[in-house]
Amino acid sequence: MKPAIHKETLPYIGQLLREMPEMWEIPFFKDALNASQQQGEQQGELQTQQRILIRQLQRKFTQVPENIMQKIQSTTDLEQLDNWLDQIVVAKSLADTGLMVTEKNDKTMNNQ
Repeated sequence: MKPAIHKETLPYIGQLLREMPEMWEIPFFKDALNASQQQGEQQGELQTQQRILIRQLQRKFTQVPENIMQKIQSTTDLEQLDNWLDQIVVAKSLADTGLMVTEKNDKTMNNQ
């Protein structure tokens, strides 16, 4: 089982670690804190990519439909976000980015 630290326990753990620094040497705490830090970094990278993508779309196409912004904000695949960013560079319209869901795109994606 992967170690995890719940948010509501963080103040208590912080106090414990300040009062007993030797607790940092316990593998459970090391692993849980490292995992938590890594997860935070990944979440930060994801949010940054989403923000950049939305900003670039707004700069290039001015009006970005709410459903596209929601699609971007709900996407957790960094590779997909990068792909959409690449498409903005060459796109002549919002439809060229691959972000717009059309009936044709839905049928194509469902057949794959």
